[in-house]
Amino acid sequence: SVAATFSAQDRLRAAPPMLRAWRSDVHTTRPDHLTFTVETQVGDWFVAPHKIDLEFQRHRLGRVVAFVGPNGSGKTQLLARIASGVHGFDREGVKVTPRPEGPVLALSYSAFDEFRRPVETKRDKYRYWGLRRPRGELDLTQLRHRIAITLGELTSQQRERLARAVVDSRLAACDARSEAIARNSADFGAFQSMSAGCQIAFMALCALVVDVKPDTLVLFDEPEVHLHPELLSGVMRVLHELLHER
Repeated sequence: SVAATFSAQDRLRAAPPMLRAWRSDVHTTRPDHLTFTVETQVGDWFVAPHKIDLEFQRHRLGRVVAFVGPNGSGKTQLLARIASGVHGFDREGVKVTPRPEGPVLALSYSAFDEFRRPVETKRDKYRYWGLRRPRGELDLTQLRHRIAITLGELTSQQRERLARAVVDSRLAACDARSEAIARNSADFGAFQSMSAGCQIAFMALCALVVDVKPDTLVLFDEPEVHLHPELLSGVMRVLHELLHER
């Protein structure tokens, strides 16, 4: 399940003007879909809280919901509230019913957004991949250190999956070193010399390969940041495939 990308225009036109929930137009009666409601206050424009019904289904596009709106309309705040509500560490600012039981994976690579989150532990069901520490300060050194550790801990199966994701996302076409880094953690120095967009794409793919487990809810804030259109479409394609596979 993911809050990320593309679907039908009619749902977008019919949605409220400031903050729109844009989802795949998929109809199915399968009993194993995930449905929950989020109630929270986002921004200063409305007196009443937002109430958003979310539904994820087994169909590839049915696994994805996108929130679309102008800059400053509260999309990042909403994703952060969903993360805190599903995880359960902010019970006053957001209500999630019924609360999903699976892990939460949050990805946020904007330098200007503070994605509020709990402190992670190895046993925790919440995982964050982004540019900031829990208190909000930027820390690229810590992020790159985490990538180095993660690459060193990859199993052979994860490493093969990451290498395949790099190729399928067209990242290897943008930077030939990316596939070598995926297959050989000793080549981490090459990662640091990659462009900003390639590093972001590689980190996102690494997070998805390592931390998407069964029933994971993925919250991907501004997936287009730092990525050119071809690489963005490739990352989204890999995202769909990994969600379907896992």
